[in-house]
Order: sequence, then structure tokens, then C-alpha cells
Amino acid sequence: MSENSDSADIITKSVDFISESRNKIKNSPYTQKYWTIIPLLLIFAIGLYIRIQSLTPLSDCLDGMVCLQALDPFFIYRTSLDMMNNNFHLVFDTLRYFPTGMDPHAAPPVIYYLPAVMYKLIALVIPSLSYLEWAKFYPAIMGALMGITIYLLGKELFNKKVGLLAGFLIAVNTSTLYRTAAGFIEKEPTAIVFIILAMYLFIHALNKDSTISAINAGLSLLIVNLSWGGANIIFIILSMFTGLLVFLNMHPRSIYKIYPVMMSIAILSPTILKLPAHLIYTSSYALMSFAVIAFVIARYLIEKRQIVNDKNIKYAMPILSVIGLVLALIGSFFSKALASVFITVSHLMNWSEGVVGSTVAENNPANWATIKSQIGTAYASNIVPQLDPIIPYLSLSIFMMVGIIFLVYKVYKTREWKYIFALVWVIASIYASFARIRIIFLLGPPVALVAAYGIYSLMQYFNNLEYVKNLKIEISGINVRVLKAIPIIFIALILIVNFSAGFAFSKGIGPSLNKNWQDTCQYLKTETPQDAVILSWWDYGYWFETAGERASVADGGNEKADEINPILANGFISDNISDLKEVIEYFPADYVVVDYTLIGKFAAMSKIGHHGEKVNSFIPLTLAKTVPKDNITIMAYQLGTNSIYVPIGRNGEIAGDIKFITPQGTAYMKGICTENGFLDLNAPEPVFDACLLFSKYGVFLPYPEMEAGLSNFAKLYLFDGVNVPFLEKVYDNTEIKIFKVVTEKESETIIEDTFATDTPQDDTSEYSTIGDNSTGEELWTS
Repeated sequence: MSENSDSADIITKSVDFISESRNKIKNSPYTQKYWTIIPLLLIFAIGLYIRIQSLTPLSDCLDGMVCLQALDPFFIYRTSLDMMNNNFHLVFDTLRYFPTGMDPHAAPPVIYYLPAVMYKLIALVIPSLSYLEWAKFYPAIMGALMGITIYLLGKELFNKKVGLLAGFLIAVNTSTLYRTAAGFIEKEPTAIVFIILAMYLFIHALNKDSTISAINAGLSLLIVNLSWGGANIIFIILSMFTGLLVFLNMHPRSIYKIYPVMMSIAILSPTILKLPAHLIYTSSYALMSFAVIAFVIARYLIEKRQIVNDKNIKYAMPILSVIGLVLALIGSFFSKALASVFITVSHLMNWSEGVVGSTVAENNPANWATIKSQIGTAYASNIVPQLDPIIPYLSLSIFMMVGIIFLVYKVYKTREWKYIFALVWVIASIYASFARIRIIFLLGPPVALVAAYGIYSLMQYFNNLEYVKNLKIEISGINVRVLKAIPIIFIALILIVNFSAGFAFSKGIGPSLNKNWQDTCQYLKTETPQDAVILSWWDYGYWFETAGERASVADGGNEKADEINPILANGFISDNISDLKEVIEYFPADYVVVDYTLIGKFAAMSKIGHHGEKVNSFIPLTLAKTVPKDNITIMAYQLGTNSIYVPIGRNGEIAGDIKFITPQGTAYMKGICTENGFLDLNAPEPVFDACLLFSKYGVFLPYPEMEAGLSNFAKLYLFDGVNVPFLEKVYDNTEIKIFKVVTEKESETIIEDTFATDTPQDDTSEYSTIGDNSTGEELWTS
């Protein structure tokens, strides 16, 4: 017998043994019933492992410092801890919105109670666990539970294999990782598990005609309603799906009972129990849900009373819809409730925001590139660079599109309502994500589900191809069905690449309080009076209240944004220091904090301060090159396709006209914004009505008006508070500055100390000098 024949015999026997063993395990009754437990536990472990990677950078924070992710988690942690320490009673919050404070009872309570209750239970087993440690773990555990809940939904809609694959994909996908990473104790980790659970129970109730499941679905939605404002989108999606099924006459009969029961519990319970909720029965979103309930009941009565014969019943709901829409439109002229519904629908179509809301980054619209990056695999290159050529092709964005195609085909062939549910969920979530970047978080679960279905369908299609079943290939004289291995390799690559992307992304998540901010909060906590009040832009309020343990005049809750934010904005953007003083006295505040990021956020302050009518900002300039010329040096700054030429003399003085060069021609900069105000350069015509601002943080062009360069913020941060007599700088770590509010008497002393010198002051110079000729980063008046 030849050597090749012996090898072929060994391979054949090995394949037969593996095949027989696999069939025995597969056909075992225990395997049939319990085989999903191990992969589910593995999915949970993987999801948890990825999410706790951010614990390492969190552990590097200062001792005793509350160090979490983002902004809101600081508030939720502090409120939850205070509530737990007061026998689970919420107490009036005196640190927020000083001097009025805030009543925490006005906010939905689940985000405070659920982590606290879970902690009390776990502390029975691990008594050494602190609440801060638990607050860091909590979002990671909730995020890991997503894999379990999405499995249940995938199993109910499709099958166990799709469910398991969807569970793995949501466990590692980057779209949900940041907001469920360790340290992000927020609304989203609490709500997302119950969102998916509500979807599963709803589908299960429709499948089994189960009233119990409908009640549980309603209770899950109730928890979502008591947790997060994003609940509105879930209610809309469920209403859209139900209304569409009835409209197309593709609904199961169980929907007549399931949908009204579920929605009634979720929407009416807060009113009955007197609990604050994000969606109450009088809101426009609730009225939409009630309209769908009426639509469902109308369809039931038409069928029950045989108002229309079976042949024409499919036309009944479309006709009734048109009639109902026309009547509602007419009624909106006489009913405020109906009018609010149409206004809300219009709002949903264009997702318009108010002036304050439009300045919040999370409310900005996304684009397809952003969505692809959020649900994609780009980060995998950091872990498996060897797979770089194929990494983009293993992204969920691609398999989601494949899944949508298969779902559309299934709907066309089978008219099965389950496929419509998956389509409505993913398409509505994509639309919502285009409207607001933050909603991409809600896109994660439906994308994982539809992508898993797309992958599964591809594998089924591949395995069912006739030539794949029969094709063999000759390798060293051995006939091997190598194509059978292709699906296994393909799935393995998907798992490896998506896990690598999630792992690499999670490794990059660090605490929102960097070292400079930790030091700043430590200073506030230890070096300022306990009753001190901090004034800054609203972004940092939660940090002051929780990490710095001091009262703040505004914070990220923005409950009083329309009232307070314009006042704060006006104090910072005004060029009159009296306006800033009035704002400080209005609250009143003891300290003013400004930081480097406010340079970029000045546009938001300007927009709010000017009520959306105009926006001024600081445009950073890039030093492209320096050109020696005679006795001066030309410093060329780049601004897109434009250039700004600044002539500098030997002693750092401006030695000529500043040119603003564009493809259309050359103009001359009108002046310079300095700590003493605007310095007119008496430039020749044509004059560019603008100024340059030189600081140790860079060179800026205040644009489109020079207001930013002359603003109180510029005086405080870029010019170190010079010529602001009622503020004394007490802290500066190059990124963040703290100014203490001083009395008039203290102010006089500070001014005397500042200007006390034996050298006569020369204030007659008509030019400015640049201290560093090579970079042009420091400018002062001589």
C-alpha cells in the first residue's frame, strides 16, 4: 500500500470519528436542551472582560478622588450614594444650581435605585466592596448582560445560532462599549438591558399569545421609561411596527391583546404610581402610542363585528388610516393635544434642537462614515495587524446590509411579521442615529441582531449550493472536502476581528478626569471653604459637585439651561468685565474656573449668548514656516487655503503690516487683540476687519468678529486674568485656572502688589512684541 493511501485512510478514519462524535453529542437530549448554556456564559464573560479594561486607568487616579467616566456618572453616583446613606430616601441636592438647589424627586428614580439595591445585595456576599468600586463595575455587568438578552430575542425571532452570534457581536461591538464600560454608571447601561428584554418579551408574547409575557414586556418598558429619555425612541419603534403590521394586514391575532396591555402598563403606571417618568400619558409620544392602540382596536372590531367581508378587509385599515389622518389634521386646529402630536411628528422628521440643545455634541447629527466607524472593526488593526487587508470587510456595517437584504427577501417570500420587526428596528435606529450621534448607542443591538442573521443566512446559502456539497479537491492524492471548512474559517475570522476591535477600543477608554483635572478638583476639595460656590461653563458642574465636593451654579443636567446658560454665556463672551462681575454676583460665586477646552467651546457659548443669531469663535492658526528677510522674520501662518504673514523685528516687535493673503487677493489685518483690549495697527487699505491674538496657548484668529479676542474669557484664560480687578488667580496647572472672587479692598491690594516696582512703566509704545521669534506664541504690550 502506498504512503499516500495510508495517509488518506488515516484522514478518512479521523474525519469519520469526529463526525460520529459530533453526531452523538448533537443528538444527545442533554445537548439539545442545554448546549447554549456554555456559549452564553462565555459571551457574558467576554462582554464583562472587555468592559473592565477601563478599570486599570481608573485605578491610577488620586487617592480618595471620585474618578469615573464622562460627566453624568459623577452625578448619578453621588445621588445614588446619598440616597442609600439616607435609608433609600432622596434628599434635596444643595450642590446643584446654587443657590436654589435641585429636588431629585423630579427625575425618574430607577437610575439611582437599581445600582444601589444591587449593591446592597452583593455587599451581603462581599462586605469589603465599596460603593465606588461597585459603581465602576455596575455598567460593565449590565453591558455584559446585553449578550444574554439579545440571544433570547434572536432565538425568538430566528433561531439559537443567530441568537448566540448576535449575543457575541453585541458583547464586543464598539457602538455600545463606551457607555457600558466600567466607570460609566449612567442611564444607558441601566436602560439597554431592559430595552432588549422588552423587545424579547413582546415578540414572545406575540408568538405564544401570552398575557403574562405582555405584562412583563410592559414592566420592562416601564423600567426603561423610568430610566432614560431615549425610551421615547423605543416606544416609537414599537408603535411603528405594530401600526405597520395592522396596516399591511400581516399581524398575528395576538397583537389585539398584547400591544394594548404592554403599552398601557408602560405609559399609565407612572401616573398611577405617581412616579416621574420620561414619557407620561399626556405627552405627544404617548398620544402616538394610544393612537396605535385605537388603530389596533378598530381593526379588531372590524373583524369581530364583520363590518367588512374577508375579501375586502385588507383595504379597511389603509382607508381608515387616511380618514383618521384627515380628521386628526382638522382636529389639530381645535385641540392642543392633537396639534402637539403633529408638531412632534414634524420634530421627528427634522430632529430640530433649541439653541442650547444644538450646542451639545451628543445632539449633533451623524453621517454614514460616523455610523460605520462606531459599529465597525477599524480598531482591530491594533491587535491583529496581520489581518489588515480583510478587516474592513468583516465589519458589522457590511453584514447588517446583507441581513437587511435577506430580511426583505424573506418578507417578500413569506410575509412573516417577525422579519418586519427586525427591519423596522434596525432602519428606524439608523434614521435616529443620523439625527443624533448619541443614538448610535441604541443602534448597536439591532445591528448585532440583523448582522448575525445576515452572517447565518450567508452560511446557509453557501452550504446549500449544490457544487459546494459535491465539490472535492485533490491534495497530494487525497480527496478532501475542503470547502466544508470555509464557513468555519469565515466565522472564526469574524469573531477574531470583532473581538479584537472591541478589546482595542476598550483599552483606550480612560477616566474623564485627567491628571490636571484631578489636581484641580483636589484643590477645590482641600483648599477652598466647604461652602464655596464654583462658577464655570456648565460642562464641568458634576465634577465640581462630586470630585471637588463644592456647589456649582450649573451642570450637565441642564434642567435650567434656558434660564442659566445664557447668563453664564453672556458673562464669558462680553468684552465688558462689568458683565462678568454681575454674573458672579447674581449667583453668587466664590471661584471662577476656566480651562483650555473652553477655547474650542467658545463658539457654543457665543451661540447661546447671542440666542442663536451669530456665532463667534477662536480659529487656531498653524505656523507653516518662518522666512528671514532683511532685518525681520516673516512668520507665515496657515488657515486653510489662506495665509497670514506677520513681520517680526529683531526685538520681537511687529515690524510692519500683517497681511491676510487669499486666492482672491491680499488684505491687511486691522489690529491685534491684547490683554489691554484692541490695538489698532493703522493698516492700509484694503483692511481685514479682524485681529490676531497671540498667547502661550497658540495664535488665534477671532472670527468672524473680533469679539472673542476681546471677551472676558480671553481676559481670564488667554491673558491670565490681567486687568480683572475683582478676580485673583489662585491656581494654574497650564490647562486649568482657578480665580478667587475678591472684595474691592482685596482687589486694591492685589493691584498695588502687581504694579509695585522700582522701574518706571512705559505705556507709550504703539506696537506689540512677540517674545519668541521662532514660534510667535507669546505676545504682550510693552
